[in-house]
Amino acid sequence: MHLADRPVPCHQSSDGQVIGGWASPGRARTKRRRTFNVLTLVAVGHGWRLGVAPGESVVIIGAGSIGRGLVADVVSAAGLRPVFVARQAKGKALRQAGHYCIRLVGGGQSLVRTVSDYDVITTDDRRRLRAAIASCQFAATAVGSQNLPAIAPLLVDGLADRAEPLNILLCENAPQGGEVLAQALAARGASRERFSCVRSSPEPMVRSLDRSLDLVAERIRTTYVEAAHWLGPAPDIPGFDYWQDITPFYWRKLYTNNAGHALIAYMGAYLGCTTVAEAVQRAPIRRHLEDLLHAAGAVLVHEFGLNPEATRDHLVQLQDERYPNAELGDTIARLARDPLRKLGPGERLVGLLRLLQAAHLSTLPVTRVIGAALRYRDPKDPSAAELARRVRRGGPGAVLESVCGIAAIEPCFAECIAAFEALECRR
Repeated sequence: MHLADRPVPCHQSSDGQVIGGWASPGRARTKRRRTFNVLTLVAVGHGWRLGVAPGESVVIIGAGSIGRGLVADVVSAAGLRPVFVARQAKGKALRQAGHYCIRLVGGGQSLVRTVSDYDVITTDDRRRLRAAIASCQFAATAVGSQNLPAIAPLLVDGLADRAEPLNILLCENAPQGGEVLAQALAARGASRERFSCVRSSPEPMVRSLDRSLDLVAERIRTTYVEAAHWLGPAPDIPGFDYWQDITPFYWRKLYTNNAGHALIAYMGAYLGCTTVAEAVQRAPIRRHLEDLLHAAGAVLVHEFGLNPEATRDHLVQLQDERYPNAELGDTIARLARDPLRKLGPGERLVGLLRLLQAAHLSTLPVTRVIGAALRYRDPKDPSAAELARRVRRGGPGAVLESVCGIAAIEPCFAECIAAFEALECRR
């Protein structure tokens, strides 16, 4: 049965409305006005949105795939000028090129967009960086959650020169990222009244092309933005989807997008596949993927009150568009990388397993993947090599206990061991 045909349970009130923070009638959603060319406040839906004036800037710290291929693209389309903060090599390449292209793919369509009206500041040019932070409409980060403390010095001087507090949009997969950056800024003397760290969850996959500034990305441009922490009117930018609390979108991404990727990666590696598009053509992987996504969708609706119809649409989009899309060029090696981290207690597999346990749902869709992950071998990946060493030394059970936090007395422990033993390790 296809995911689109599977029922997803939901909670409803007596009048038939879906309840929970994500589908209730009082949710803080807004419609967006797409065109504007003067600085203006626009009353839309439940709140105010800030139109933009040509020439206003957004400082983007991090010129990687998300910084260039999503943030700069959508703010440029809204009439704002991206200002990249990058290291020397990337900054020099961006300056010399003067433009780059993004090919948007999906749904049988392909569209090329060019980003050209941007500025570049290297991380060592603190004078220009200070001025840019002082005058921009807002800043955004796309540096990886582990690097957030390191960017505090790039922000702190400009904060003191601003006429109003700075909204810093965190385009990171980091539920605690806002507090991490806020603490790093405070440690350098920045007053918390001078900034607000705004969490976001970018949806599209973006991939840089080899030896090029150009990128390929999914045609969806959605980024969920936490409106509750945006100081003042939020900017009216196509693709920015404002919610009061985006926490459930982090978990949806982790337990659907990322858990699905883990299944494809570890089962695909076992079957000798090299790309995601190749792996999802294998019947066993398709069947197990469908089971996993259905289980994840059911428990997310149950646990977080996510809208059942929107959740089902999201899962169908993953199954029918993202995973099979050969143009995205995603590889098994990239998705399988660092298995010890991905097998951690709060990560995409064990975290989902715990949710399923709490909801009294079958954990088999996840324990199959954990068993395959324990078999993953890649001598070029230090984490995979360490995983192999631990399995050789103490057996898969030792990894389940020490890395996953799954005790030997738990039923899911036996399920993981059975899944591991059902596979023959590839030599």
